[in-house]
Amino acid sequence: PGDGPRTGRRGLAGLAERVEALRGELDAGPDGQQWRLRASIPLRAGA
Repeated sequence: PGDGPRTGRRGLAGLAERVEALRGELDAGPDGQQWRLRASIPLRAGA
C-alpha cells in the first residue's frame, strides 16, 4: 500500500526482470527441505 503509482517489481518477479535485463538466468524454487535461488549473470568484456 502507498500513494502514487508503483514502478518496478519486488520479490522474485522483480529479481527475475533485473537478471533478464542483464542477459542472465534465474532459477528459484524448492529443493528438498530448502528453498534455492540461483542467478547467473555474464560478465562484460573487460570487466
